[in-house]
Amino acid sequence: MKKVKLLIFAFMALFLTTAAWVAADEEADTGIVTVVHGVPGLTVDVYVNGGLALPNFEPYTVTDPLTLPAGDYDIEIYPAGADPSATDPAIAGSTTLPAGANASIVAHLTEAGAPTLSVFVNDTSAINEGDARVVVRHTAAAPTVDVALTYKSDEIGKIESLSNPEEAQVEVGTGLYFASILPAGTDDVVAGPARFWLNPKFDRSYIIYAVGSLADGSFQLLVQTIDLDSIPVGDVTVIHGVPGLTVDVYVNGGLALPNFEPYTVTDPLTLPEGNYDIEIYPAGADPSATAPAIAGSAFLPGGANVSIVAHLTEAGTPTLSVFVNDVSEIDRGLSRLVMRHTAAAPTVDVSLFDRRTGDFVGTAEGLSNPNEVQLEVPRNRYLATIQPAGTDTVVFGPADLSLDPGFAYFVYAVGSLDDGSFTVLVQSVRLPSPAN
Repeated sequence: MKKVKLLIFAFMALFLTTAAWVAADEEADTGIVTVVHGVPGLTVDVYVNGGLALPNFEPYTVTDPLTLPAGDYDIEIYPAGADPSATDPAIAGSTTLPAGANASIVAHLTEAGAPTLSVFVNDTSAINEGDARVVVRHTAAAPTVDVALTYKSDEIGKIESLSNPEEAQVEVGTGLYFASILPAGTDDVVAGPARFWLNPKFDRSYIIYAVGSLADGSFQLLVQTIDLDSIPVGDVTVIHGVPGLTVDVYVNGGLALPNFEPYTVTDPLTLPEGNYDIEIYPAGADPSATAPAIAGSAFLPGGANVSIVAHLTEAGTPTLSVFVNDVSEIDRGLSRLVMRHTAAAPTVDVSLFDRRTGDFVGTAEGLSNPNEVQLEVPRNRYLATIQPAGTDTVVFGPADLSLDPGFAYFVYAVGSLDDGSFTVLVQSVRLPSPAN
């Protein structure tokens, strides 16, 4: 399932313009401008600060980015070939280009159909690696609309009540999407579905402009792209191994996993690289008035696969441990088996047997809380038993482990031997295929 983070932005206005000379001092502060012509049936000449910048600029054209000195710009747009000294501009406006800014200047129609000029500041902040930013801008002669986004056959979100000249922003995983435009609050598609390929090879912002007029059939969509820096991401799995305690998990002060039940293993969560503070409270507790039952912090490196485990110490105290998972390539036909001791129990040995033949395979000796031992074994069905270190007394098992090739299996001993809550939880991760 594609993850989606929907952020609706109010119309941001403030700035800049187009033109044709970057002949200023090379050391002058600059900004970047893209010009979008969304007025149907009107080829124009664009003048900036009195000079002709874009002659014969045709409708439904998006310029390449222009690098301009920061400063104030007056923009006048005339029908192509018109004499500016004898003709009123069809559209006029002014703006300021701040140093370092990236902006789009859009000639378009108002909701009522009058030509106008709007300036948008483009969000060029870094995005999570593997995501794309989609910005939808309503710059058409059309009433307030909703924009439905579909990935494959699943609607992943709806941008609601977007009016001219407003914008809305969403960050999604890359892939093939469809966008449909509907009058606000209805299910009647008036444009689309339009197909958009968000290329997984690039971290980009895709800015989609609705231009033209719904009334006369000139309505269409234009796309501007901006290359962005990416924030490295990692994968996190959360394991709840504390018996009898349903919890709310807060991450960096925000509720992340409400009513998280014991002996649950989450699906992997993709998160940006960085530091995370984790506080775990009894479910429904007020964090401002209650001390956390468990607290800790973790750093997630970009590209890492990490497991965060709420569990008991050997003495039975709730705690938090973080394991970096080995998800490196494995030889064909093998499985990676990682045994982790996260239970209220003394140091143990873990013995492995072939389930079909009963043959002894091997023992991981002297495993203490919170440590792990790793094996690479042929794909098979195995039985695992747990016994106090150095003894033959089985205190748990045999547990049935069915291992497929090309996977890592992380097996957690959790709970307590003293009160009968001891059990094992399993997390699996598909590993990269060998090159040969």
